[in-house]
Amino acid sequence: MYKEIETSAEVVAVIWAKHRKELIVFESYTDPDGTCPMGNGMPKAETAWGISGSSDPLFRTVHTWETGEDWYTKTKEEVVHTLCVPMNEEE
Repeated sequence: MYKEIETSAEVVAVIWAKHRKELIVFESYTDPDGTCPMGNGMPKAETAWGISGSSDPLFRTVHTWETGEDWYTKTKEEVVHTLCVPMNEEE
């Protein structure tokens, strides 16, 4: 069990640089045009990364955007990085 705390791209870059060989994908979701049944109607790419053998991910990156007139043009892009911090059962 964990909670997510927003962090910067720089923090994620340092984790990536130091632990690249140990990181694996825990979860991944891509809805490039916002039409997937489980999506929220907005294009989104989300990936949670962690250390192999761990029960929880270490960090998550969520990239959202709106599409322009053609499918390839992205506008209003936003990238949010969060650290996945372990919680006590009482929290």
